[in-house]
Amino acid sequence: MLKLSDIKITDISPGGFDRGPAIDNRVHCKIVPHLIFARAEVGHYEITCNGQHIIMDQGEAFFTPPDTHMKIVHHINPIEKKMSARWLHFNASILGVDITSFFNIPLRVDAATCEKTAPDLERLRILADDDCIPAILEKNELCFRFIRRLLTISIPETNLNELLNSSGRVQTATSYVSRNMKRNIKVADLAKACSMSPPALFRYFSLTLKTTPQKFISRLKMEHAAELLRDSRLSVADVADATGFANQFHFSRCFKRYYGTAPGKYRDSNIWKFADI
Repeated sequence: MLKLSDIKITDISPGGFDRGPAIDNRVHCKIVPHLIFARAEVGHYEITCNGQHIIMDQGEAFFTPPDTHMKIVHHINPIEKKMSARWLHFNASILGVDITSFFNIPLRVDAATCEKTAPDLERLRILADDDCIPAILEKNELCFRFIRRLLTISIPETNLNELLNSSGRVQTATSYVSRNMKRNIKVADLAKACSMSPPALFRYFSLTLKTTPQKFISRLKMEHAAELLRDSRLSVADVADATGFANQFHFSRCFKRYYGTAPGKYRDSNIWKFADI
C-alpha cells in the first residue's frame, strides 16, 4: 500500500512575466527534466509537444512531462498589446517514478481548472525565496493541492493498478539504490535485489513504470546529487563520489545533461531556474 512518503514533490520553481509587443511570436524550443505548467493570463500560448500542436485560448495553460521536446510560441493579446504568464516547474514522483507515468494529464488545461489553481500559483510566487519552515510546509501543501486538481482532469494509465499491487517491488528497488548510492550500480545488481532476472526486470520496468532500470537508477542518483548540492557543503567532487561517479568530470557532464546546468551553478541558484516560458 502506498504511503504519503512515497509521493514526493521537488525542485519547486514558480515564475511569471508581463511583457509588451516584443514577445509576440517569440519561440522557445527546449527539453527539460521537469514538469511544466504554464498559463497565459493575457495573450496565449501555442505549443507543439508529443506529436500534438495546440493553439491555446487566453486563460488556458499547457502541461508537459519531463524530458520531452517542446516548441513554445508566445502571442500577445492584440487589444492589450501584451502577454502575461504564470508558471510552475517542479518534479512529482510516486515511488521514485515520474507521476506522468501513471496519469495521462492533458497537454491543454482548461481555463476553469486554471482559475482554481491561479491563487495557489500566485502564493507560490510570493513564497519562492522564503526558506523558513512554515513557508516550506506551505509550498508543499500548495503543490500537493495543485497536483490533486490536475489529476481530476486526468485519466489513470492502465499500469496504475499494477503499480499499486506491486509497490513493494518498487520500494525494494528504490531502497536498494538509496543504500548503494556510492556504487556504480548495474542493472544485474538491481535485478538480483528484486529477486528477478535482468530480462524480467526490464519487462517489469517497461510495462509498469514506463521507464528502464538504468533510467530509474540515474533519476534517483541525480535527485540525490541535487539534494546534496542544495542542502550540504560537500564539494562537487564529494557529491560525485557520494553518488557513485568515477570522477567529477563524468558527474558534471551527467548532471548538466539531466538538469541543464552545471553542478556549481545549480548550487549557486539553490534551485533550478528556467528561462522565461
